[in-house]
Amino acid sequence: MSESPNPPYREVEHTADLGLYVSGANLEALFANAARGMYALMRCAPAQEPRHAVRREVSLTAFDAETLLVDWLDELLYANETQHEVYSRFAFAVIDATHIEATLEGEAPHPAGRGIKAVTFAGLRIDRTLAGKYETTITFDV
Repeated sequence: MSESPNPPYREVEHTADLGLYVSGANLEALFANAARGMYALMRCAPAQEPRHAVRREVSLTAFDAETLLVDWLDELLYANETQHEVYSRFAFAVIDATHIEATLEGEAPHPAGRGIKAVTFAGLRIDRTLAGKYETTITFDV
């Protein structure tokens, strides 16, 4: 199976931290791809012990889309740090520039192989292309 010429996320070079380029056809896809990309950067892999299914309800409100994205990724980062949870399915009941209501499904334990301290606002801006696609580059403090 060949890799897509335009993957929805990829690591980008950053001098001291980790950078992640993310794109999506809409906000829902952008936020889901950002989560998957963060997990890839964290190198989350199944632990040796038996895994179990996990489900989490998330409701977040923020000032703007960039703050909402940071809060979203912080929520997922916290769940991984404290419970080693990783989500692969995201069902958004509501998503707009300032609010998310979603049901997340995944499994645990999936401890991170690479630590991320925080999601940052450094240079963060969500852009909409002429084709209507959303894209951003996120910086993570390591």
